[in-house]
Amino acid sequence: MKRELASWSYQYAPSIHSTQMIFVLILTTNHWIEIYSAKSLNDEALYSLHLRSPARVHSTINGNFYVLTCNGIVYSIAQQINSDNEFNFNQKTNYQLKISCSMMLSSVLTLNGQESFVVFADNGQSMAICTMERVIYIGVDVSPYISSSSSLKSITSEKTQNLLLLYFNNKTLISCQVKLNESNEKGSLQFTPFDEADKFCLQNNCLATYNNGKAQLNLHDIRSCTCYEPIQLDNECQYLCFNESATYVFALVKPRVLFMYRMTDRRQMAKLFVYDFVLSMVADNDFLVLAMNDRRLLTLMIADPDDPTLQARIQALPSRYM
Repeated sequence: MKRELASWSYQYAPSIHSTQMIFVLILTTNHWIEIYSAKSLNDEALYSLHLRSPARVHSTINGNFYVLTCNGIVYSIAQQINSDNEFNFNQKTNYQLKISCSMMLSSVLTLNGQESFVVFADNGQSMAICTMERVIYIGVDVSPYISSSSSLKSITSEKTQNLLLLYFNNKTLISCQVKLNESNEKGSLQFTPFDEADKFCLQNNCLATYNNGKAQLNLHDIRSCTCYEPIQLDNECQYLCFNESATYVFALVKPRVLFMYRMTDRRQMAKLFVYDFVLSMVADNDFLVLAMNDRRLLTLMIADPDDPTLQARIQALPSRYM
């Protein structure tokens, strides 16, 4: 039986990479979860679960999954290795949350060195922090920063950090640092407001924001509370992206012009005219990948002319041996 895949995501985790194993979780239209080995997608699923309602799935750095249904049930699915060194997945815990979360505003954080799953209530006034052991509820008060008519639109985070970005329907952007006490039983929140943003991205505690009205790219180092001099763009920014270490930020500007800036000095390092419309872009430390309108993936090496290893990296590219 063939089924069309409507959407996909790619999870790269050290625990998976070390064993050269990649797993794919598929959420079907009739609310089944199925987990397959990427090497044997035609085989029987390693794990399956019928949710009976719409859901949102999050993967963790350690190769586990958190699943949140629209009626507030959280499932944690853990990756394990049996005595024959074979991988399998088991449901560890499930919780019925005491908050209404039909919007499924959720994300993964690391709190006190422990993977944690965060869920916001639909009204944005409370949140639940789920671990494998317990659920902690925290009140959320952002009234000093937003109007009463504003509502939470999305949340963004880095899986290895304790920072959330809260984005509201009036374009207000607020960072939320989540802290737990030593016993992991009580939590607190620290908020920092930013300017209104039409586009933004977060990586390695660095934040890039863009406002259509000002046509400016603003760069922030959240860890050091530093706001850098803004970069003026020639036209509307369509996409923003950091590389993995947040050393460089990429901005795709109308009409199909890609810019690369270095974070430390905001210097423009590259400018490229892209041959077709771009649907999305993502980067690791060495390469930028653009999903193109013609269904091709355009892969670009990140090349800093001040990098002393640049020529060696170019010579090591697979294309040099084809």
